[in-house]
Amino acid sequence: MQDAHKRGREPAFLKELMMKIAVASMDGREVSGHLGHCPNFLVFEIEGNAVKQVEKRTLGGDGGCQCQHGGLFSLLGDCQAIVSGGMGQGLVRMLQSHGIEPLMTDETVAETAVEKFLSGTLSKQNGHSCDCNHG
Repeated sequence: MQDAHKRGREPAFLKELMMKIAVASMDGREVSGHLGHCPNFLVFEIEGNAVKQVEKRTLGGDGGCQCQHGGLFSLLGDCQAIVSGGMGQGLVRMLQSHGIEPLMTDETVAETAVEKFLSGTLSKQNGHSCDCNHG
């Protein structure tokens, strides 16, 4: 197994235990209220059930409503889930079609949201919060 690590490949069982969770966060601490309005993300790399590292990523543009969400997928396409306070239903469908789980929550602290997600206690909102004029 060590040879697989030397070549930069993880054994199959480890891949199942590793994931990345993006949290929309304007200030690098709090969960943003609307995914489509937030250009800044914290990407938590999870190994097993623990945070291995946190990376900051920024989407280009002015931070206004990004009705064309293509840049989001190139920025966060390696993530398995995205956490936000809300997002439009069209973006929810797009995330799901890319194999990314959209997670809307009322949790306000990014790190706490990830910890609660990992423990299975993250409170999730079923609806969406978007007053933009798109799907």
